[in-house]
Amino acid sequence: MNKQEMIVRHKLFDRLCHWTIVVVGLVTFLTGFSFFYPSFQWLGGIVGTPQLAKVLHPFLGLRCVCCWGCY
Repeated sequence: MNKQEMIVRHKLFDRLCHWTIVVVGLVTFLTGFSFFYPSFQWLGGIVGTPQLAKVLHPFLGLRCVCCWGCY
């Protein structure tokens, strides 16, 4: 299939927003889950230390909401 026959279903901006929401939303969910249930505190380690997770969690949540608003 050549370039002229290709159909662009979604623009690059839409795809980038979609995957940013997926990745940031998943990380935010997992860090929040580790705060809510102490037995899953090891999930906060996906962003580094638990202290770093507590700092990044609100900013990642805002990033997710902002991308969702642009999408």
